[in-house]
Amino acid sequence: MNGTAEIPTKVPALTNYNERILLAFISLVIALFGFLGNSLVILAVGLSRKLRTATNVYVLNLSVADLLVCLFLPWHMVALLNVDGWPLPDWICAVTAAVSIIFVGSSILTLACIALNRLYLITQPKDKYRSFYTLRNLLATTAFTWILPTLTVCLPLAFGIGSLGYDAQYTRCGPQHLTESDNLHDMIIASVLYPIPLVIIIYCYCKIFLHIRRHTKTMSAKISTANSEISGGSSSFPKSSNKPGPPSNNTSEPNLMANRTTAPPKPVSSIQKGLSKRQVEITKNLFYVVCAFILCLTPYSVGLMVPGSDHFVPYAGAILLLNSCINPVIYQVKHPYFRSTFSAILHCKFHDIQEPVPLLRAALSTRSSSPVPCK
Repeated sequence: MNGTAEIPTKVPALTNYNERILLAFISLVIALFGFLGNSLVILAVGLSRKLRTATNVYVLNLSVADLLVCLFLPWHMVALLNVDGWPLPDWICAVTAAVSIIFVGSSILTLACIALNRLYLITQPKDKYRSFYTLRNLLATTAFTWILPTLTVCLPLAFGIGSLGYDAQYTRCGPQHLTESDNLHDMIIASVLYPIPLVIIIYCYCKIFLHIRRHTKTMSAKISTANSEISGGSSSFPKSSNKPGPPSNNTSEPNLMANRTTAPPKPVSSIQKGLSKRQVEITKNLFYVVCAFILCLTPYSVGLMVPGSDHFVPYAGAILLLNSCINPVIYQVKHPYFRSTFSAILHCKFHDIQEPVPLLRAALSTRSSSPVPCK
């Protein structure tokens, strides 16, 4: 007997066909919304020069990866809905399994690159940020988000670990779970493409939060000191200014005195309240980012490693795919420039796009200034 064929009888995780229909419907919804959202992002970056920033290189890469995930979802729906196994040539299912894992892995790694980019942008000087995030480095790190998932999927296969195709246990295109090596292949993918990006994302956003909080405390302390000096009145100024002598060339002190008597600044409590509110908003947004990552990816990774969770794994896979659908909401929709560009595209008011690319500007110049309705 060959030592690799060791797994005993495998019972399909979904014995009820209604569950397959439900998962296929969920996959269809994710595919449609993911296709729409990520297509809008790609169009927005393609049509507006204002959106062509270093961070948006990763945002564009994220949208491309998520869009490709959504485009391959129909093949998984075919596997789900067919009761007699995979009805098409086996290589189609094998390719679908490989590229789907690579696309999801690239999406996860791109989220980590965005986190690193934001950390560097917030904590480092602008000159240092620009010198590091050159076009060459951006392309290199973007390529890495595709190379690592590809190696993670393909290298074990080259050494005889695992196999891809129709998985009768989970009624999908993926690792086939025919031998123990297939389980090992699953665990390699889950351990390489999940914990490393998770640690990077949590570390970066925690550092960002701590940096902002420390900066806010420093500003509050300076404002409090300034207000205490103001409340001290004239005693806070040098007494030498009251002594007779030649007139001073520095006119800033009389102007400051006039400002203090006529327009006192806001009390420190109101300023601190505004700073605290902004800090809460920043913390909330970072919390959403981290939670979305954890909620989408943790169930699937845990389900693969915990014995007896076979029935849960297909549903965990659907939760994982949600990451391709909600990324445009988290990273693009709340961005004011993306939001206005989305609106212009959806309403076909391309004149409202800020800093349009030369090709779009030339096309608009040949038409009337009035918006052209979509056909």
